[in-house]
Amino acid sequence: MKNILYISAMLPYDEAPHSSGKINSFIINKMVESGDFNVTLISNANKKELVKHSFQKHQVTSYIKIIPNYFKFFRYVFNIIFHHYSPISKWGFWGYPFTHNFYINTATHLAQIKYYYPDIVILAWVQTGFIIDKIKTIYPNAFFIVTAEDIWFQAVYRFMVGASNPFLFFIFKGQYNVTKQAEIKIWKKCNMVLCNNVKDKNMIIQSGVNINNVLRVNPYFEAKYHIRPNLNSKTILFYGNLKRRENHLSAVWFINNVFTNIISKDSTIKFILAGAQPHQELLNYKSNNIEITGFLQNTDAVFQKASIFVAPLKFGAGIKIKVLEAMSAGLPVITNTIGIEGIDAKNGIHYLHAETDKDFYNTIFYLLENRQQLMQIGENARKLTIKNHDFYQDVKNMLSVLKTKGHGSSECPPSLY
Repeated sequence: MKNILYISAMLPYDEAPHSSGKINSFIINKMVESGDFNVTLISNANKKELVKHSFQKHQVTSYIKIIPNYFKFFRYVFNIIFHHYSPISKWGFWGYPFTHNFYINTATHLAQIKYYYPDIVILAWVQTGFIIDKIKTIYPNAFFIVTAEDIWFQAVYRFMVGASNPFLFFIFKGQYNVTKQAEIKIWKKCNMVLCNNVKDKNMIIQSGVNINNVLRVNPYFEAKYHIRPNLNSKTILFYGNLKRRENHLSAVWFINNVFTNIISKDSTIKFILAGAQPHQELLNYKSNNIEITGFLQNTDAVFQKASIFVAPLKFGAGIKIKVLEAMSAGLPVITNTIGIEGIDAKNGIHYLHAETDKDFYNTIFYLLENRQQLMQIGENARKLTIKNHDFYQDVKNMLSVLKTKGHGSSECPPSLY
């Protein structure tokens, strides 16, 4: 049996409001269920998240740092001053995660006090990857894996291109150069890079990483094959974590540049914005035509209400879980290059492509006036996700690979909170 040390920048749990938490939770659960791996998790959480954390019952040893609510303000101010608007910060808009010392100290404790030496160390998310050198000094013989759930420097590049003024362009240009160099270094220091789509895999290989060290695994998403959307309605849906800058700015852009023109033509059309922690700016748009739900424990109801899903994404990188979920529900998706990247879908068959405000406006009315086409695209999208995005099989294949990596090591230590 292999021992895996899983260090995650965000707490993995099944009901996490972010795709990263759900994906890593799914992978860890499958590792344990296979019977071939012992998993030890190091992560951080607030008290509310800790209640939802369920790895104890899944026999996962957990070392979790509790982040008090009052600390969030201090962290926000610190990051604004030193990282968000610094052209030489590799942390950039995401900011420095204050839990790195906890990860390193816990790993040291496990090695020196518990005599625990994992076969495999998984660093989930690029920010965790920045501690690889220090973790390697603790576990020099372990097999190291870093997850590339998206290409971070590509996201920064898009912030740069979309900058609203020369000052922000200068900031993001500097961060792009720094983060690209830093991220590629992390990839090259690992034994394996896990990514979730062919586009990202090719970018990683083109950066100089050996092709044999890059493994693509379809990401877990909440497949909604059981959903039957209301294709006769006049309801448009946008779904995603609205706290994230790329989702917030994209939603505001859509309302101001597309939806206001739509309701001036047809005031019966509705727009649902579903997602956790919407900014006050978004909440100000609430009206008879615009519904803002906030966090939903179960999103089935909003998917069943809608007839069209839009993803007018202006920023971000990597495969979009929200788009896969909409396609699996049979909702016809209208999106742009950023929204569809990493998904092998064809315009006019599996989704409809739109880049400009006029594109989104015209395409929405085209679908509302051509219900047969709307239905067909939705059904084609559902079939595509079933055929090309089987994350269960991909994770099974990944675990088969991991069984051959690393060396023998000690048993898992008892949990520590």
